[in-house]
Amino acid sequence: MSSSKVIGLTGGIGTGKSTAAAYLIAAPLECGRFVHIDADAISRELTRKIPGEDNPVLEEIGREFEPDPVLREDGSLDRAAMADLVFADPEKKQRLESILFTHIIAEIHAQIDRAKEAGRPVLLDAPLLFEAGLDSLCDETILLTADHDVRIHRVTLRDGSRPEDVEARIRNQMPDEQKIPRADIIVDNSGTEEDLQLQLDRALARIFTICD
Repeated sequence: MSSSKVIGLTGGIGTGKSTAAAYLIAAPLECGRFVHIDADAISRELTRKIPGEDNPVLEEIGREFEPDPVLREDGSLDRAAMADLVFADPEKKQRLESILFTHIIAEIHAQIDRAKEAGRPVLLDAPLLFEAGLDSLCDETILLTADHDVRIHRVTLRDGSRPEDVEARIRNQMPDEQKIPRADIIVDNSGTEEDLQLQLDRALARIFTICD
């Protein structure tokens, strides 16, 4: 197996993807530690307003969603307003994703190319891995799942959200029933962190049995 394999990691809200990503990034693989490509971080950077500089992505979002006030007076993205808008309307969510996906995918391609040139394995950490078609860039995909009530409990504790708001966000995401057939490895993170780590260790052992 190539040392520069691309491993996709995904999971819906409350499944513990950030915890899993942190554990995998720290894993001392024989072929070297993962290069971590974080699709959410790329999205945040693409939509960051730098004073005195134009941001064509933000300008495109502003034009697309007029007259909804998703941009502040300084041209920065009002993330709370944007989230309220797209979580309440699947059509608007699709419109936002269509703008962002093109730019995010281009940056992911560039980062994967740099990692492969260095002979490093890649962890592609993307909540919308399947929705954006990013699984096509991966040699293996890991899907995190968890019991519905566990997910709601985690997010309400983490964010102080109301259970009904978390429910709405879960309903607005691709259901696990559609993701599971497309994933290579399923990790059920309904239990303890130690249980999660054991499952991730088994996944790494399966994927990186031989490193060039």
